[in-house]
This record gives sequence, C-alpha cells and structure tokens, in this order.
Amino acid sequence: MNKNHIGYQIGDFTLYMDDKTGLYGISDSDGNIIVEADYNSKEEMGEIYKKLVLGEIDQLDIDGRYEFLEDYGIDTLTVCDNCGKLMHEGYTLAGEHACCDDCAIALYCDKDGNVYPNAEELFKHDLEENDMECYWTAWEG
Repeated sequence: MNKNHIGYQIGDFTLYMDDKTGLYGISDSDGNIIVEADYNSKEEMGEIYKKLVLGEIDQLDIDGRYEFLEDYGIDTLTVCDNCGKLMHEGYTLAGEHACCDDCAIALYCDKDGNVYPNAEELFKHDLEENDMECYWTAWEG
C-alpha cells in the first residue's frame, strides 16, 4: 500500500491518503492502520484525526471513549478500563482491558496492592462461568 502523508502528523499518529484507493486513513508510529474506511474526504478524516490526536477524546470519560471508537468504526484501539488510556495493545482480563501491568493489578487491587474482597472469586467466576480468558493482545483492523 502506498501512503502519502498529507501534512498532519502529531505524536504517534499520521493522517495519510492511500494512492491506490484515494481513501484517507490514520496510522500509528509503527504503521498500523488505526482508521481506514469509506472516508473519502480529507475534512471528514481530519475531524476524526483531530478528536483522536489533539486531545478532544481526552475530555471524554471511559464510556464516551468507547462510544467514540464505536461511532467511527475504530476497531484497532480500545480503552483501558482502569485509566481510560487509548490502547493499541494490552491485557484482556475476563472481559476487561488494561494497558499495562499496573492497570491490570489496579482492576483487582486497591492503591496499596491489597486485593479487593472477593476479587479473586469474581475473577475466577468470570473466567469459568462466562468462558472468558486472560491474555495480552494487539487489536488489529
């Protein structure tokens, strides 16, 4: 795929146009496509890019971030259920997402590292009864 960078690059994100399809997209610093869809206007993709990169999404709560990703069909990112950070990779822990070891621990422990009462039982229940798993993954579109 031939990508032309069209002038927007902030931090880890780049707005580009695919030479073959003429569609616009957003990629991360590793070249992973974050958004590439039937957005064939630079302005429309630019609005998504601004919200994602320029911090507008930072003003949303965790539910708002999930809604943003869903509304724009962004399936290569998810949201950390502990800190709210956008994630390209991380832990899936019995249906919850954590961006790092500290956030994974925080989902089940207090700030002093004490496991919440019944957390272990609830975690095991989710794993066994709801057929859930724990693993590190990257979301790819």
